[in-house]
Amino acid sequence: MLANNQLSEADRAIRAADVTSVNQQKDKMERQEQNKEKLLQYIRDNVIGTHNDYMIKTVYGEKPLVYADYTASGKSLKFIEDYIKDQILPMYANTHTLQSGTGKQTNNAREEARSIIKRVCGGNENDALIFIGSGATSAVNLLVSKLRIREISESARIYKEYISGKKNGDQSNEEQKKTFDEGQDNINFCQQNRWGSYDCIICKTITKSLAQYEQHAKTDLHLRNFEIFKQKQKIYTESPVVFMSIYEHNSNVLAWREAGAHIELIQMTNDGDFDYNHFEQLLQKYKSYNSLKVATISAGSNVTGNLVDTDRVSVMSHQYSTLACFDYAAVVSYVGINMNGPNIDSENYFTPLDRSLHGLAYKDAVFFSPHKLVGGPQSSGILIAKKKVLFSKKPARFGGGIVFFVNELDHEYVSNVEELEEAGTPGVVQDIRAGLAFQLREAVGIKCIKEKEEQIHQQAIERFKLMTNIFLLGNNSKPKVNIYSFLVKTKFGKFLNPNFVVSLLNDLFGIQSRAGCLCAALYGQKILGIDLKLSREFKDALFDGNEVLRVGFTRINLNYFIDQKELQYILDAIEFVSNYGWMFLPHYQFEPENGYWVNRDEREIQVRSWLGQIDYSHGFMHYQQVDQTDKKNVSFIRKDNKEIDLSQFLQDAQNKLVQVVEYYKNLYGRSMIDQKLLIPEPYQRLIWFLFPSEVLTDIISLKYQTPLSFNAIENFILQNSAQMEVSIPFIPKDYNQSQHQFQFSEEYLENLPTNQNSPKIQNTEIDQDQIQRNDCCSLIAEDNQDSCSQQIQIDNENQEEEDNFFSGMEFETETESTSTSKKVQLMDIPREIKSYVGSAIRDFDMIKDGDKVLVALSGGKDSLSMIHILKYFQSVAPIKFEIGAVTVDPMVYEYNPRPLIPYMHEIGVKFFLESDAIVERAQTCMQKNSICAFCSRMKRGMIYNCARREGYNVIAMGQHLDDLAESFVMSSFHNGYLRTMKANYTIDKGDLKVIRPLVYCREALFKEFSQKNKLPIITENCPACFSAPKERHRVKLMLAQQENLFPSLFSSILKAIKPLMKRNMRDLLKGEEQYGDAGNDSDEDEIVPKSANQFVKFNINT
Repeated sequence: MLANNQLSEADRAIRAADVTSVNQQKDKMERQEQNKEKLLQYIRDNVIGTHNDYMIKTVYGEKPLVYADYTASGKSLKFIEDYIKDQILPMYANTHTLQSGTGKQTNNAREEARSIIKRVCGGNENDALIFIGSGATSAVNLLVSKLRIREISESARIYKEYISGKKNGDQSNEEQKKTFDEGQDNINFCQQNRWGSYDCIICKTITKSLAQYEQHAKTDLHLRNFEIFKQKQKIYTESPVVFMSIYEHNSNVLAWREAGAHIELIQMTNDGDFDYNHFEQLLQKYKSYNSLKVATISAGSNVTGNLVDTDRVSVMSHQYSTLACFDYAAVVSYVGINMNGPNIDSENYFTPLDRSLHGLAYKDAVFFSPHKLVGGPQSSGILIAKKKVLFSKKPARFGGGIVFFVNELDHEYVSNVEELEEAGTPGVVQDIRAGLAFQLREAVGIKCIKEKEEQIHQQAIERFKLMTNIFLLGNNSKPKVNIYSFLVKTKFGKFLNPNFVVSLLNDLFGIQSRAGCLCAALYGQKILGIDLKLSREFKDALFDGNEVLRVGFTRINLNYFIDQKELQYILDAIEFVSNYGWMFLPHYQFEPENGYWVNRDEREIQVRSWLGQIDYSHGFMHYQQVDQTDKKNVSFIRKDNKEIDLSQFLQDAQNKLVQVVEYYKNLYGRSMIDQKLLIPEPYQRLIWFLFPSEVLTDIISLKYQTPLSFNAIENFILQNSAQMEVSIPFIPKDYNQSQHQFQFSEEYLENLPTNQNSPKIQNTEIDQDQIQRNDCCSLIAEDNQDSCSQQIQIDNENQEEEDNFFSGMEFETETESTSTSKKVQLMDIPREIKSYVGSAIRDFDMIKDGDKVLVALSGGKDSLSMIHILKYFQSVAPIKFEIGAVTVDPMVYEYNPRPLIPYMHEIGVKFFLESDAIVERAQTCMQKNSICAFCSRMKRGMIYNCARREGYNVIAMGQHLDDLAESFVMSSFHNGYLRTMKANYTIDKGDLKVIRPLVYCREALFKEFSQKNKLPIITENCPACFSAPKERHRVKLMLAQQENLFPSLFSSILKAIKPLMKRNMRDLLKGEEQYGDAGNDSDEDEIVPKSANQFVKFNINT
């Protein structure tokens, strides 16, 4: 060991930083956990518009501004708005340029916001994130458009007419057949990858630009693959079928219905839960249905907060070749999203999926409204979907920024779907704000949110149980977020109108809530017990102008960062309204034609800020400032005192109740007419709420109580609490007490589509042994084209038995060494991969009896595939060897390898996770190396240390032939060396051997294998590579371009580099000193262009 004074300056710096960076990262993680409460308080203190800063003026005086409507929209945060004002707006510009400084800065900030949201939602390069509109409504409409629901419905109609005409000998239907065929050509086979180049998804090739792709599209190879693709595509003969739950928001219902899709509603169970059994029955019913099948399900109800197991729904959908799409709008603030696997956070709510089903738990599309997050108001709507799902060539909207070329007759669109669907000037600031809101949610953490929600829920439920007049809707014992909808019962046998309840909560307490069916009419009617016949009666009444009869309920949301004082204040206020609210009814009047409830003392025109009062005649903006001291003419008051005693407003409410009741007898007497007469006689049977005139008799009986006090009113209510027997048109479903069972109404069942108007399907029994576990999207077939994977000629390849990778040895059917691995079901390895890997292991003598092989696992497709390939060979090999895996975590937000831990445990592979803040260290320790070379060396040193510590003698790397070819070209071009990665070598210290079993395989093989088996790929988005592609990718493009011209290119390269894969350059060059570093074996380095005519080597003492 070298003494510290013998080390170079660089090595001493690295040793110092080694301790510092690890400690700093550890401290950062500990601080993050320790300061959760501090962060929550920081959020509370920075919400714009709370009772700490504002009082609102109501008809009953000044009240604290208490916001309980986060389900509808979040609130803005001061620190996020300050960041936008100080960091974004000064450099704001339109994003349709990268040449100017402001354009580049704005574009980078917006794209980073896109990257943050995609990462938080578990997206990768196969997913597209599109900013659109101002909420989930725009997103779901875009999804419907991109899936071509309307076009498929129309083409199915045309096809049926064509077949019908053909049977009848009608030749005119040939034009319809032509129209149908043209619709099949509107498919985009070009997808832009994360490096900015373009992939042809049917030829599995890469082009540098869209122009090169267009040239490629004219080649015989592409045209031949296109014909094969078309032959394998189904001709849809039916309209698309869409499965949706009863929870759905109106926007997720109407978009599909208006596009012509056939809708199948998934029932609820008797206890008010999503009926997974009925969903599977529907999937089985449509198993052989010849059209596009889509499940579009709300992840959680915006009415009751009840959650759906999205992972389970995804698996079920994909087992029956159905797209799995989810509306997260109502619950995106509280639950996690994982686009490419099961959501680990959801295991807190639902039973974890069996590991064998994880590959089917990906989501084809999710959409949500970031404006519902705290800090998110004014954000854009977001759609995240698989790129293969958004396959249409044409954009849903047309405009600037999406045109690749245009002249007076022709035009071509860009192929990057994220650009294609963001026509016109984007909402730049809105999109960045969405990214900031998601970044904050990630900092708080879903685990912390869940813990806070559970604590609040327990307190709320205990209080609600004591409120005898509160009827909670939905099943609040099921997995849910803290959204509560309720009705207020009265002794008169009717409910308080929800609009009146919202007005009373506002006027008495300043609490902001919401009423109605909340744009979830299907669910709202079902939980209220309204069947189809009754629903149509209400519709007739509404069309006749009786808006006040519209059914609904009151909703509040108790957010996870609410403080205890505010929580208790809201619950106390609801309890007060439930007990005494009916006594305020005579002080309010309603308007039958619009359903509004207004206090009789409220001014006709409320005081507010008027835009029309702004005046620029003085040469600057001038408007009349509100005189905060004139409390009669303000709608809100900004107060300086941060502390406020909320309990005083409960006392104020009691006092106001006494004043109002005392006022009734003098103001109204018995002169109030029976307000039921305001409703036309045919609709009076639909009255379900209490009118002000109905309570007047009870109020008047208090006029003899002198003096009138709150205690007197309370005693009066207790003495007169007997329930009246009154008939109302519906009885809400009491799922919390299990007194009622849910079922669809007979009218609904009778009005289901008949055989004449419903799709023709084959109803077969469910056969679990023949469940289809293929990719749900039949739109883009994953073809195994011969042209996609060129056959590589390998010297001395054993063609007789692809499994026999040890020449001259026979296989044992079962050995002691394989008995353990046999307990875990092995994946089916394609014959081609087994042949190539077996030959490489044999040719380079990679694995020997008794070896302990440690796989360097990044979580990418190559290394994950190699794990399963080696496990297969371990099970059939005549020798014994062990397998383990190690992953290096550079401790950056962009890379989270922790989902690999349960996966490795499930497949029976010993796993080690080594963590180090490599990127942070690079900022202080890196010399003239590229950051990629620095990171590569650091990771390799950590892998070596892990192998030595755990007793492994062989390290398996996942580089394939494409990697070796690229390294060979880069070394030749940039450094003048004939060098590439070796297939098998021993490191300098002589104690570890490094092997690369995949060196004969093309990259496309592992991409196809990982997709087919749904491997849990971890996307590594290095922050150092955010703005520009690596040099390696440029070489990949060049080789892909040459391969289009010379299909046997990689076979030739393999022949050329095979000697370099076997031997050291020092042996080949016989140690000639004139070659300098060319004789050194350093394939650990990332090969990069020289800087200042000198290639600097940097050794790290680990």
